[in-house]
Formats: sequence, structure tokens, C-alpha cells
Amino acid sequence: MILVLLASLVAGAAALYVYLVRERLGPAGVGLAALRWFGVSLLALLVVNPAGPGRSRARPPTVLLDRSLSMGVDGGAWERALDSARTLAGRDGRVLGFGRTMGPLSDSVPQDGLTLLEPALRAARGFGGEVYVVTDGEVHDAALLQPGLLGNLRLVVLPRNPIPGAALTHVAMPRTIANGDSVPLTVEITTWGALDTDAARIEILTGDRRVVVQSVSLPAAPATAVRELFIPSAALGPGEHVLVINLLVSGDVEHRDDTRVRIISVLVDPPAVLVADPATRDARALYETLAVVGGLPLRAFAHVAADRWIDMATARAVGESEIRRAVGGAALLVISGGVDAVGSAAGGIPTWRWRTEPTGTAEGDWYVVSRLAPSPLAGLLGRVEWDSVPPLTGLWVTDLVEGDVALAAQLARRGAPQPLVVMADVAGRRLETLGEGFSRWVLRGGASAEAFRTLVAAGTDWLLQSGRAGRRPVLDVTRTVQRGVPVSFRWVGDPSPDSLAVRLSSGTVERDIVLRFATDGTADTLLPTGTYRWEAGQLGIAGWFAVEEYSDEFVPAPVALAEPVGSTLGDFRARSYLRERWWVFLLAIIALVMEWAWRQRRGLP
Repeated sequence: MILVLLASLVAGAAALYVYLVRERLGPAGVGLAALRWFGVSLLALLVVNPAGPGRSRARPPTVLLDRSLSMGVDGGAWERALDSARTLAGRDGRVLGFGRTMGPLSDSVPQDGLTLLEPALRAARGFGGEVYVVTDGEVHDAALLQPGLLGNLRLVVLPRNPIPGAALTHVAMPRTIANGDSVPLTVEITTWGALDTDAARIEILTGDRRVVVQSVSLPAAPATAVRELFIPSAALGPGEHVLVINLLVSGDVEHRDDTRVRIISVLVDPPAVLVADPATRDARALYETLAVVGGLPLRAFAHVAADRWIDMATARAVGESEIRRAVGGAALLVISGGVDAVGSAAGGIPTWRWRTEPTGTAEGDWYVVSRLAPSPLAGLLGRVEWDSVPPLTGLWVTDLVEGDVALAAQLARRGAPQPLVVMADVAGRRLETLGEGFSRWVLRGGASAEAFRTLVAAGTDWLLQSGRAGRRPVLDVTRTVQRGVPVSFRWVGDPSPDSLAVRLSSGTVERDIVLRFATDGTADTLLPTGTYRWEAGQLGIAGWFAVEEYSDEFVPAPVALAEPVGSTLGDFRARSYLRERWWVFLLAIIALVMEWAWRQRRGLP
């Protein structure tokens, strides 16, 4: 407003100077100067567009109603929230639901598996008028909301009244195992409220067959505890198995959060083994990528402390003797960092070494050289646009590595290229990767993540001498999703099609859907709960996925978005802006037109 006042003073002074000093019009000049000052001052105010108290009558209010699953659980406030939203909207207002997405209310019960407010707030601001939000306060992106979105927001918070219960909030297990291996599971149990018992049972079923029943203790509420279980090696044969994990607690009235579903593949092939010493972000990225594109069951171990190793799939503590046994029976060995726990068990196994040694590593921005040397990997690696991949953070520069260079890198794109990936086929196939910072590629996503997947897949195929790249399915799917979250199909070939027909079977019900792929090769579809068999007939591939009854929304969470105190979320008084008053524009036009007409009558240009 200070700038507006200065602009008004300057406009008034300039107008007086023109009409009293330059034009010498006397008293008439004062009237002309006043008209010019008044018109220019109004224009300056309209540019700034200040707000003031008052109700905008031009646009009806918008009410955003939380339609996430947490609103409809026992103890939730869905009916009250729905009544409040309709009352606030009145006859002319609109009620829009928000959660995972935003849109008109199409269901009488909440269905979304996430609570995201920011996209809905941005859209509601575009409608104009007052904005109300009716929610239980358990908003996932509350900490990310910008102050500009929260200003002048009317917030109605109806917290849920949680009923005592327990939930199976997390299950970790391998995606694939070798035939004859036992299956380790790590389950996380969360409790709240005053339960009548401190004991529970966990049962695991495949089909109608119960393979595990184990008693476990419950943590004293409210708390979270981790329990470890094993499925015996003889319980699962080769093939894909749908495992249903149930938590049985006396007095727990909400059963949808007590059941989880996992799908596991039991392969006849021996496993690949990853040993990470130390545990790094690069090792985690390598593990997650190998699990998807390796084509073998994967066992992975990480060194997390001086005398502590863990299984990367379940976080279970393991001993070095178990690691050596796994390495001895591996079809492929991948080493990230040191090799102390591997010992002589690795003799003769196809090995891929990823160096993470501080000694000899030159830090800096190392860019992959796009011109590839001839090698068995060049055919696959040549498909990657290496110029669009972010730089690595370091490179182990040495003259001691022997073999053919499959990839090279340059420091800051200058100087002589240095070996990045070296391959050798003497007394067994071996690969050596000399760079650090590959987690950058995965975190960046898009072409960078695909470049890392291509590198890992190409190297794995060459080491196994199997040509597995040609048989690896080009369509992957998220094996398990929570209720209210879409299933994501991902095209891993190049290029991805615009659409693809897929047949889904669940029990006796079959349906055909058409996947529409986005630019990143993903296609999402929202489905009811159940276990589905999918088939892409034209590709000749099929698989299983499950939409669980469980949702994180069922578990009570802290109220992240509370009703404002003072001016925390802005002033609740309705405010209108100067540009919403049409008569201000009219006054400015009248003042300037009157000045122009007066000048014409006096013969001024």
C-alpha cells in the first residue's frame, strides 16, 4: 500500500505541474488535475487489488469433504461430515470429495486410500468464493501445504473416536525364493486403546491350506512391535503362491486391518545373492532393481554395524556363516563394497563387483560417455540416452582392472575417459563397476531410472549366459496394493504402447480392461478388493496381483490438520477484493473520460 500511496502522490504532483505550471490554466487546471489524479490513483489500486472485509456474493462457496477410508471406520465421523458439508454448501455451493483424487461425490461411503488435500485446495481456489474443508484432520500432506493455500480457509475438523484394536500394519518377505528355501517374514503389529488381551495368533494360509499358526505377544497399547516368523521350506512348491496373513486378536472389532496378502514366486533356479558391505544408498538401489529385473530369486545381506548383518528383505539379523552358505549355493553373486563375509565360498560363481572403496576414488561429477566401445553389452546399453543421465559422484581410478570396457565416464565431461564397467571372461564371467552415486539415477526416475535398470539387466543376463533379456516379461505389475489405491502396470520394454488389452479373473468373474500408458510407461487402474489373475494374451504373459482389504487409513493417526487458533490458518472473516467491485472500474473510466472531454472543450490536445 505504501507504493500505491507514493504512486498517487506522484500522479497528483505531476497533474498539478502540467495544468498549473505548463498549461497555466489557473482554477480550471486544479479541476483537471484532480480528475487525472483520481483516475490514476484508482488504476494503481486496481493493479495492487487490496482485500477488505465483506462477503463476495458473485460466487458460491466450495466445500471440500474428506472421503478417505478413515472417515468411515467405526468411530469415524462420516455422517456428521456429510451433513456439515451439505449445510455449508447451501443451495448454490458445491461439495467436492478429496482423498487420493478430487471430484464430485459419487459414493455414499468414503473409498479413497490416501488423504491428499493440496491438489483439491488449488482447484477450489480457482472456483473463487469461500472455501471450506471438512475432515477428520488425518491429512497426509498437511506439512506440505503452503501458507497461501491456507489463508482465509474455513476448516471444520471432526476427529475420529478410535475403538480399541490391533492391526497388521506391515509385512516384509522376499518376492521370490528358490525351491526348498524357507520363507522368512517380518510382521509389524500396532495396537491402540485398552484391549482385553495381550496375546494374539498369526496364521498364514495359501488357498484353503493353513501353513503357519504361531502365537505372538501384543505390545502394550499404544505401541508398535515387530515379530519374526518362518514358513517351512516344504510348505510351498514351485510356482506362484498367494499368501494370506491373518492377525487374530480377541475383542478386535475391525477385521479389515488384520489381514494382509502377499504373492511369492518359488523358482526352481538357484538364487542370486547380493552382499553389501557397507550398506549404502547405492546398495539399496541395486537390491531393489535386481529384485525386479534379475529373473532369479534374490537373497540380499547388508553390513549395518561392526558385528551386525541383516537380511535386506526382512531386516532380520543373520550370521556370516549363513551368508557363506547362501553364497556357496548361488547362481550369481553381486558384491557391493567389501568381500570379507564372502570368503572362499564365491569361487567359480559369476560375480559382479560394485566398488565402494574410499581409497583411490576420485570424487566429482563423472558423466557416462555416450560413445560405447564394442562389447557383448553394447547392444542393450546402446539404447540408453546417456547424455540425459545425471553424473555419478565418484570413480575408482586404477590401472589394475583387466578386461574389456563396456562403459566409460569422464570427469566434468572433459579429459580422458576412465573405465566405469569392465567385463572379463577368463575362468568364469566377471563384471566390475567402478563408480558411485547410482542411487541418483534411481531417485531421479524416468530415463535415469530406466538406464540403471537396463545396466543391471544387461549385466545380469551376460553373467548368467542365459539370454534372459529376450524372455524377460515386458509388462510388470505391482503385486500387492492397499484398498483404495490403484494397481500400477509398468511397461519395461522400449518403446511403450499407447494401450494394451488385459483380461482380469477373480474367482468366477472375468473382465477385460484397456491399459492406457503414460509417458513414463505406467498405467494405473483402480479395482475392488480381491485376488486377480491377469493375462495379456497378445504378449503371452500372465501373473497375479492382489488388492488388500487393508488400508493404512484404518489405523488411527495423529490429527495433522487442526482447527485454527488465532490466525494460524488465516482470518475467518469473509474477504472480497477491489477488482470484484465493478463500480471501481466505472469510476476510473468516468474520471479519465471527463478529463479528456474538459481538455477538448478548452482546445487542448
